[in-house]
Amino acid sequence: MRRALLALTASFAIMGCPDPNKPEVEHPKVGNIIDPSAQQTSVVTGNNEPLVVDWAATARGNLETTMHDGLAIVSFTPQGLRVLNGCHVDGNYGFIGMAMKQQVVRLENEQEIKANLPLGGLGLAAQFGGEFQRGAVLDVALVMVGKMRTTWRSVARKDLQGDCAGATHFVRGALVGAFAMDKGQKSQARAAAQIFGFGANGGTRTSEGLHQTDGRLEDCAKASPELPSPPGQCAALVRLDLQEIAQDEKRADVKAQPSTTGDAVETTKCPSGMVSVDGKCAEKGSTTTAYECTGERADECYTQCEKGNLASCTKRAQMGLTGVNGATKEPLAAAKLLAVACKAGHARGCGILGAVFLDPKLVQTPDPKGAFDLFQRACNAGDEFGCYGVGGSYLFGRGVAKDQRSAVNALAKSCSGGWDAGCSDLGVLFLGGNGLARDDVKAATLFKRACDGKNATGCGNLGYMVETGTGVSKDIKLAAQLYEKACNTDDESCSSVAVLFQLGKGEPKNDGAVVKLHQKACTAGSVISCAFLKSYVDPRVTLDLENAKNAMSVWQGTCSNGIVRDCTQAAVIALSVGLKDQGSLLMKKACQLGDDWACANDKLVIKAQ
Repeated sequence: MRRALLALTASFAIMGCPDPNKPEVEHPKVGNIIDPSAQQTSVVTGNNEPLVVDWAATARGNLETTMHDGLAIVSFTPQGLRVLNGCHVDGNYGFIGMAMKQQVVRLENEQEIKANLPLGGLGLAAQFGGEFQRGAVLDVALVMVGKMRTTWRSVARKDLQGDCAGATHFVRGALVGAFAMDKGQKSQARAAAQIFGFGANGGTRTSEGLHQTDGRLEDCAKASPELPSPPGQCAALVRLDLQEIAQDEKRADVKAQPSTTGDAVETTKCPSGMVSVDGKCAEKGSTTTAYECTGERADECYTQCEKGNLASCTKRAQMGLTGVNGATKEPLAAAKLLAVACKAGHARGCGILGAVFLDPKLVQTPDPKGAFDLFQRACNAGDEFGCYGVGGSYLFGRGVAKDQRSAVNALAKSCSGGWDAGCSDLGVLFLGGNGLARDDVKAATLFKRACDGKNATGCGNLGYMVETGTGVSKDIKLAAQLYEKACNTDDESCSSVAVLFQLGKGEPKNDGAVVKLHQKACTAGSVISCAFLKSYVDPRVTLDLENAKNAMSVWQGTCSNGIVRDCTQAAVIALSVGLKDQGSLLMKKACQLGDDWACANDKLVIKAQ
């Protein structure tokens, strides 16, 4: 199996579902439009992060239940936002905690209410009537303690299951915590606790027909990045992350997450003519405050960064690291922007800066200790990429003493937060030999979660489990499909397809294809493909010794716990670094244990010196 590591058991259960053993709390109806079934009139579409604080508790409970059964699918059209209960995608959500955050979102006109509250906004706007002209506003206090997230980053029509007529978006994730919504005055600024008002003791209350709350501030104050679920009555859904469903597989084809940029630059979507500012979509000309750039143009992101928008600084830095969207590739300038964003509290900026500190291609002298501190800061703020960095630091002793348990915990958080590489690495650890009891079923489940996110390593590892019938049913045809998916997602994963061509399993034997696929994978950074080529094809092939050492360490552990293919891979590494006797003995052992790839390799001429 390919190298990949990091995290313990992810919490996949959905928190905050209604308890059937407790009596229903009386929930308010703001106008008559908060119930999805009552939605008839035209709304403003285009906001991919709408608030759900205007929903009736029964509607939010229905969404939570739907998310428990798979990926939730919605229809978001001018006719309204509604959950399609009979439609889903085969996947799940995890929860990643964070230190408690508070935000007050002030909706100042009818357009803002319609754009940010697409379910009940029309009724609320109608209730306000001409009060906006007299200085009235709708204040929404958000207390956030974590987020639910899936590893799926794109969904195509073919992925939908059930009655999916009208499906437009899937729910990629949601912020959870508590909220309060109340009418206020533009001239009067209020803190979150003031908006919660008499509803601060929990439950859902009404005042003048508009005051609505859900959650207990006292419970939210107990939030911690270490908690596997939201504390007490602080598990309400407050904001969704919606992603459009691609019309075809080509549009849904998302490459693997880059390790340094912390995922591709995510675009922020608001309705036409509106921008994301202060937690809401607002008309572009109505605010002088810096807004979050869309992520599509480097010049826009730089301008908004200069004005003080931290998310724009991080996005512009990502562009500068990779040279995309009109940006010149300038790692040093990008690092400076990340430092600005991180210092001011932007979690993803800290995480990406940590990765920059480790990359010898971007910095003259890597700083593992500095990187670990940045990863930890990001992780504590609920950033899954930061948690992935923490897990790797503990696992390999980068900037901190090796600590298996801490590595597992951090990787579990990363996986629960939707970082697919964290799921794949955690799956490897559950194959045993790394301080964890072997659990093939859990490993396969984690690999599947990683593969859902188009993580090539996860797909390849799941392919191996299916090829050998480890933890799942044996299916050579499905294994070949998974290997092909991995190869199509990331060239580095083409090594597994090369093995099938060498063995004639699921593919016809083709020695030429074997070499070409290994060359393709090696060029992309596959340590096992480079080692194979160096051992059996051309001893002049360059091998990354540090990566080879890390891979060898992992594979020796999983080999000792019965993952025979990893015995073979460890043998190939040994041969490639000149340990001919050790490699040959290990290869024969792997063959005797039943790995047909080892038996095939044992017949090849070793060319490595």
